[in-house]
Amino acid sequence: MLAFFRTKKGLGLLVTIAAVIAAAIAYAYFTASGSGSGTATIGTATNVVLSNDPVAGLYPGGSSSVTVHVHNPGGGNEFVGEITGSVEDDSGCLGSWFAIAPLEFDQVVNAGATGDGSTTIAMTETNTSQDACQGKTVTIDWTTGGGGNPGGGGNPGGGGNPGGGTSGTFPGPCPSSVPNAVLTCTNNTWSYVCKGGFADVDQSPANGCEVDLETDPANCGTVGNNISNVPNGTGTCTAGVALIQCNPGFADANHSLADGCEVNLMTDVGNCGTVGNNVGNVPNGTGGCVAGTAVIVGCNAGFADVDHQFSDGCEVNLSNNLANCGSVGNDLTHLAHVAVAACIGGVGVIQVCQAGWRDADGILADGCETALTSFRIPGANRRVGGRWT
Repeated sequence: MLAFFRTKKGLGLLVTIAAVIAAAIAYAYFTASGSGSGTATIGTATNVVLSNDPVAGLYPGGSSSVTVHVHNPGGGNEFVGEITGSVEDDSGCLGSWFAIAPLEFDQVVNAGATGDGSTTIAMTETNTSQDACQGKTVTIDWTTGGGGNPGGGGNPGGGGNPGGGTSGTFPGPCPSSVPNAVLTCTNNTWSYVCKGGFADVDQSPANGCEVDLETDPANCGTVGNNISNVPNGTGTCTAGVALIQCNPGFADANHSLADGCEVNLMTDVGNCGTVGNNVGNVPNGTGGCVAGTAVIVGCNAGFADVDHQFSDGCEVNLSNNLANCGSVGNDLTHLAHVAVAACIGGVGVIQVCQAGWRDADGILADGCETALTSFRIPGANRRVGGRWT
């Protein structure tokens, strides 16, 4: 599939597509022909203009660096957070074949100034023909949210990193600093924007951007995302990501914050003691979980658990086991004067008595109870065949 990039003709097309992607000036009302296609809001009503330098060396399975320019045409300073890019579909050349890494810009761009950042663009190897992209002019759309959540009276960002919102303009002397914020002082007025990862929830300049979105479980990642209380556990916030700490005896098996630690390790047969320890099925019986320990709760008909070992389940077949014939403990191996006994269908049977003994009463419990001994019949004076006649 990559052959078209390895021929001389293919190399020419490679240069063409690289140049085409490079020529795409995206966002802030740039179209495929350069006339514009979108806006980027950053916390006030002023838009920034995003563009990129030419891209070189792009081909299926490969990637290249790209420099992004952030121009602030307005009269006030603007904070810009995360910048993302995407490639538009173009007559069979799919934008999903391209991946652009997010650019964590997180900078204030002064009025009339331009800031630069760098990221990468890759053309994904799809294991299918991507000939539709040869010679195409594709457009990269750049967007930014200007920092994410607003502070004070600022407008919300459209996809940027949390924090970084503008918290209004204040008259009077400029303070030396505002906690967790970037301070701007102009003509006896001042304003501030929250640094990335912080937010101004109470809108008080005194404590600035008081909420740490990276660690605050009541505002994890975004303002108002309270993950403090979860079922059977406690929510924690690490690097703006909600994590769950489960109470003893519980576990989070499906990794969903909504149901918290949904598994009871003390009683769940599918997760007994530990996640994934399924004890429901045992040989010839049914398993259960009691206090986090696997137990046998029942045996199939005709079977019994004699050794009380979970691993072999209900190991005794009561229909043919001599030591447990029909029921546990019904032992046929020590019947009196019995040479051969059998357990057939759970019923004990004496098959052969020891020499000189016989089972006269037909009672299994006393075995072969009758001895075969010589005896005299009164009036007889001779023995025939081992007996007196």
